[in-house]
Amino acid sequence: MKINILLNHTFDMRSRNRHKWTRSDTVLALELYCTVPQKEVTIDHPRLVELAHVIDITPGSLYMKLQNFKSCDPSYTVDGKKGLPNITTLDREITAKFLHNQSELAAEAEKIRKELGLVNTKKERPY
Repeated sequence: MKINILLNHTFDMRSRNRHKWTRSDTVLALELYCTVPQKEVTIDHPRLVELAHVIDITPGSLYMKLQNFKSCDPSYTVDGKKGLPNITTLDREITAKFLHNQSELAAEAEKIRKELGLVNTKKERPY
């Protein structure tokens, strides 16, 4: 099964290997988690799909990562709700550092985008 995404890129879902999440991937994913309202997060949300392409994973994998972040988000768990149980040590470290410090998260994500050559001159996110 293939899925067409923005900019005419294609993911072949059958040939994907398990992704080894890096610190940079996790920071960019957390920024997405913090900037897209939870009610709008879907597997085909344009920013989710584009970030998935940028970090070379399927949109479904990124969607699951965003659901994992809920485990560390007190605003989500306050009512007894739980995120997905597969949260990693790296996820916990990144959320502990940045979840309640949005300006530091935004600065770190911008730094990562620059390092990856993803910053454009229009001052808008590439995903």
